[in-house]
Amino acid sequence: MHQPDTEYQIETTVDGEHVRGTVRLGGSTDLSVRLESPSSVPSVGWHMPYFARGVYRDGFLGEYGDQRAMELLVELYKEQKRGNRRREYAGIDYEEFGRVRFLLDDPRYPRRDRIVLGQAPVNDAVEVRLEDRAPYRLARFYDAATREPFLAEAAVYEEDVQEYVEGTISDLGFRHRLESTRQRLTPDMVRYAEMRASYQVTPYQIDFLRQFARLWRAGDVPLDTAEIDHLMERGYLTRSLGNCPAERASLEAAIERRMESVKRLEAAGQEAKAEQCRAKIRKLQLRIDAKTLCITAAGKSVGENFPCQVLD
Repeated sequence: MHQPDTEYQIETTVDGEHVRGTVRLGGSTDLSVRLESPSSVPSVGWHMPYFARGVYRDGFLGEYGDQRAMELLVELYKEQKRGNRRREYAGIDYEEFGRVRFLLDDPRYPRRDRIVLGQAPVNDAVEVRLEDRAPYRLARFYDAATREPFLAEAAVYEEDVQEYVEGTISDLGFRHRLESTRQRLTPDMVRYAEMRASYQVTPYQIDFLRQFARLWRAGDVPLDTAEIDHLMERGYLTRSLGNCPAERASLEAAIERRMESVKRLEAAGQEAKAEQCRAKIRKLQLRIDAKTLCITAAGKSVGENFPCQVLD
């Protein structure tokens, strides 16, 4: 007996992104899947030949149909990731190289919270690090001699760094672009690497000194205690406990109120809310600590001698 056509929705998560599609069954032997989200693409179909019915007696109406529909949905999602949708995730700063690569010269360093999925040498002069930038990856190329980044590719769909390196090596045009960019930027990379070694600072410390006035006003210190202590030892920062007495007093009063709230929440057994209060106390304490910092003339000079070090 002919089974009526049916449609139903399926969904899953791939690369941290919600994926949804529509499954259409034409009886028990015809299956099609259409990707609905995060973007819409035409459906793909699959017909079960007669001889396969001996293995899958229910055709696509049973567990095998559900499994095959999900496989097709994931294939559709990955295929559209390799296509025009990559342009959206690359961003306007990246130029399209050939038909498949979106490149940025001199990409600077990644944010500290960026997860590095793997790193590998491309050759004796170049190393690449594959960073998580869901739903894609970002490849950042470093000069092996100076440890400076000089090129990045956005919207990378390879999940394994070695697979990405093999694709890079086999792409003659990209290899030429890689080497010509490295050679062109080598004078700057050598100069900045030598300056950082001379000043004994990291890219993240440099950006803190460059943006000190703004970060100080916001009470934001994106460095840990050891990094701040190092800047003070180098004479780039000092600490003055007399800075901003009124603002610090206000912040200290807020801490005392929060501490009282923690005691009440702990007594009531509301540990989750108590931990939220403790987190806010830690942030207030960091703001107080930030207000005691002062940048020296030497620190300002370091910040002024470098361009921005960290880009998204």
